[in-house]
Amino acid sequence: MALLGRSGITEGVDVKKLQDYLIKLGHLSEADRRGGEGRFGPRTEAALRAFQKACALSSSGVHDLATQTAMHAILNGTGVRRGATNTPVVRGLQDSLVALGIMDRGLIGAGAGKFGPYTEAALKRFQARKGIQQTGVLGPQTYKAITDELRMRADGADGGTPSASTGGNQALARAATNGVTDRRFETEPTYCGRFVNQCVEMAYHGTPSRNAATYRSGPYTRFFGGYKRPTATTTGRNFQRDGCYVVRVTGGRFEPGDILFKMHGSGGDGHVGIYVGGGRVAENSSTPRGRVQGAKGYRSLAEYGHVDLVVRLPPR
Repeated sequence: MALLGRSGITEGVDVKKLQDYLIKLGHLSEADRRGGEGRFGPRTEAALRAFQKACALSSSGVHDLATQTAMHAILNGTGVRRGATNTPVVRGLQDSLVALGIMDRGLIGAGAGKFGPYTEAALKRFQARKGIQQTGVLGPQTYKAITDELRMRADGADGGTPSASTGGNQALARAATNGVTDRRFETEPTYCGRFVNQCVEMAYHGTPSRNAATYRSGPYTRFFGGYKRPTATTTGRNFQRDGCYVVRVTGGRFEPGDILFKMHGSGGDGHVGIYVGGGRVAENSSTPRGRVQGAKGYRSLAEYGHVDLVVRLPPR
């Protein structure tokens, strides 16, 4: 395809084809194109710049060779997949997954721009969340889903739940707060992980399971295992192995909805609770302090003590 843009071809079949691609990728709508089909106007230019920015390219607004290469990589039928290295598309994908809270930039390290197992696992998590086949490949459907979710976050249209960088996972924090007084939630002190899992179910599915028969399968249940097991320590290790949702927090600057693991103590079982804001952790604990219903209640961060692992799930 020839060079398109204000410094190249601005009208014709190639421009229409570019518009088709931008629509397929979620950066342009049919409504945006209406009345300007086949013409490189300001809306087409803005959509092209958005694509370039998403792919870590220079936002020139010109459909140059680098932009053509990136677009072809996503649309060519095989997609961008594990093994791709040092490409702007991979860097852009990683940036997007970090922005969505699915990857931790601190854990990418030397893998920036390299499509390795960590990036593949994170992309599969996103696909699972969106009901897309979990191929771990960046094709047009997955790319558009990422574009749409980032736009919703920017517009504040994701159901009123702010992203982790703008206030935490409020849905999970609310679920934990409600769970402390909700009789459907675990009250036995030895099942702290079960309480947290029910909070996750409430935040992402709208209701907590009450027994093994109603135990819900979702994108995060695999970390928690069965209905009342594994232990908090085992669950924490499951998150550590996956790596996608583990974040580094310094100075106690937790965000609402952060899952706080204590990997030692309790006979090796560890402990886990959910930070709900205001310096409080909601939990199901054998510690009598702060109990509200059964073994459920709150402790201050100071009372909760040292935290070994912080998990931050992306907002629903």
